[in-house]
Amino acid sequence: MKADSGGELGALVETIDVIAFPTPVTASPALQITRNNDTAAVTIVGAGDGTMTTQPSIRINLTANWTAKGGMARTRQLTMVLSYGGVTGRH
Repeated sequence: MKADSGGELGALVETIDVIAFPTPVTASPALQITRNNDTAAVTIVGAGDGTMTTQPSIRINLTANWTAKGGMARTRQLTMVLSYGGVTGRH
């Protein structure tokens, strides 16, 4: 079943990456999940090793790739850093 979030976006592929931030000396393996709107397939590309919860902060990248009208490839990405205190950034 195709998700409604893709709507008019042809061949939409959504990716979520969770990465230790800043990169520690002994980095935890990243987590990566992709979802293909055309096939409704969800793929766990990297499942990590369970140590991401020991990191003081993480970076999350949300990426959307799709084909626009006329066959033009499009990409949009949102990145945020989360720490034990919440979203990290300027206040």
